[in-house]
Amino acid sequence: MKKLKTAEKTAKIKLSRNPYLNARVRVMKSKLIVPEDYPKLLKMTSSEVSHFLGDGEYKAQIDELAVKHEGADLIELALNANASKSYSKVMQISKGATREVITEYFLRLDIANLKTVLRGFYSGAEEEEIRQAIMPSCNLSSDVLLSLLKKEAIDDILSDPLILRVFPHLKSYIAPKDGTTLAHIENLLDSNYYTELFLIAEALPKNASVFKTFLMNEIDLLNINTLLVMKKEGSRKEDILPMIIGAGANLKTAFIKSAASAENLEQLLDLLETTKYSREIQEGRSDALEGSLSTIKRELDKRHMRKAFLLLHSHPLSVAPVLGYVFAKEVEIRNLKMISRAKYLGLPEEFMEKNLIIA
Repeated sequence: MKKLKTAEKTAKIKLSRNPYLNARVRVMKSKLIVPEDYPKLLKMTSSEVSHFLGDGEYKAQIDELAVKHEGADLIELALNANASKSYSKVMQISKGATREVITEYFLRLDIANLKTVLRGFYSGAEEEEIRQAIMPSCNLSSDVLLSLLKKEAIDDILSDPLILRVFPHLKSYIAPKDGTTLAHIENLLDSNYYTELFLIAEALPKNASVFKTFLMNEIDLLNINTLLVMKKEGSRKEDILPMIIGAGANLKTAFIKSAASAENLEQLLDLLETTKYSREIQEGRSDALEGSLSTIKRELDKRHMRKAFLLLHSHPLSVAPVLGYVFAKEVEIRNLKMISRAKYLGLPEEFMEKNLIIA
């Protein structure tokens, strides 16, 4: 199990008050869709959703793209274009330490996209399917990411100059003796990302400790997912522990070692039901034992996002307001894409309600 580095020797980062930044962020937050609008969106047709978005924050993108696109494609392209514009604006108005934190935070989107491409390459997924799963980010465009699908092998993707520019630590990647595996690559991306974020978080003043709490909560979710996936595959403790990022907010080292030693998935679920994540585990237990971990993952994601909303919006000082907006924007894009795709596929309103995330 990896031990996250601390930044004891790192100089403290000073976060100065920035009334201008906070005022701009408040304006941007005021344009987010309010919770009361989501039940209405669930009952709309795709065309009505497009009109709703075109009357608000997404008007410019809807108007521009409606010339060539319609339906779910129009909505998703408009969402991506608007999110990219919003994230660029956040970067432009952030200065100093706040910009450093936000820059590092945004890397998570590039990591998620690279994982999507690697998984799609490995499974032979259709390019359009991969395109739909790619999220707006600040470093790697969808065109760059999709061009990676033309590579001969995963190792060629990892050695691409554009990928190494964003993730220089991949230069040191050494494939395990049994060959390159997605799990090892994803673990390297995640562990390096959280190590760097913790170095920043440890150097921030106490009034920014909310950022560290946010990260610790995320690490719990990553570790639970790793435990579930690897135990489902029948992995042994000695194979699981190197893939664990580190102790998180609620799952400490002793518990993780015990969980990794579980004889099977059922025993692991029993252990996880004794933690603060018991409700989410119980919600998806039967599905997990039948072979699908998607319900547990969905419920854990929803729990984390709700907690993050409360955490980031209850600390008006430090970097929290900016992170709070970025996080809320991510969730809004995720909700709207889910609604759009569900309507396109003719899925029931009940499905959308289950997957909707509202603070």
